[in-house]
Amino acid sequence: MKHTKTFLVLFALCGLNMSRLLLLVIVLAQLLVSCSEIDQVVTGKDCVDVVISGSLQIQPDGMPLADIPVRVIWIEKVLFWNTNYRVTSGNTTSDGRFVFNTQLDTSLFRGWKLYVRIPSSYLENYVTSDNIWNSYYINRDFTHFDRTQLQNVIFDFYHKADLKIKFTKTSGEQINSFSISYNFDGKDNVAKWYSNGGYPLCDSVIVRTAADVTTTVTSWKIVSTDDSTEEHSVSYSLMCKKDANNVIEIEY
Repeated sequence: MKHTKTFLVLFALCGLNMSRLLLLVIVLAQLLVSCSEIDQVVTGKDCVDVVISGSLQIQPDGMPLADIPVRVIWIEKVLFWNTNYRVTSGNTTSDGRFVFNTQLDTSLFRGWKLYVRIPSSYLENYVTSDNIWNSYYINRDFTHFDRTQLQNVIFDFYHKADLKIKFTKTSGEQINSFSISYNFDGKDNVAKWYSNGGYPLCDSVIVRTAADVTTTVTSWKIVSTDDSTEEHSVSYSLMCKKDANNVIEIEY
């Protein structure tokens, strides 16, 4: 009833304006998202004994991350009013490992995903490409039952480093589009930064990357010629250091 009243008030305020109606939909969606979490009940023919194991490591040297909370949880695939099931939890040992001897109701794979997750708040001094949008958790998810996939689940982390990317205009080309992306472990689109009207939004931007491994920054631009458009890309690489003044310059 509370959500219904809120909807009616918002609808009256928004009227028929489409932009306001879109805002209404977004707000209403936030109101409707509701999540409950209960313990998994393991009974019946679909329940199996499993070992879920893995480790947390600091790369590139493989140093362990000890005493970090790890949870195993079922998360329902539906967007609204979902019910999640707790499976087990614990902390990593001194060698950065976790091992859970537990049970799974494998029938839940029909409507849920199984997650091995770590809270980001315990790892604020590190970065990982598995959490590119800075969410509250670093996750590994499983959509079907496979014992081998549940063992030796590796979470790689890196000491964080800041990289300043400077933009310098050196050509008189008519640029229609300009963008950059960067990665630090070979995974594409760790982050992407776009321009406005074909040119960078500012003279420089600072991005969070990893220390002691190679960071690759790639720039793209689409330029107009007399009778066509052409796309050009250039890649730059450097090894950033923790707490250092890491700078790279991109010419466009």
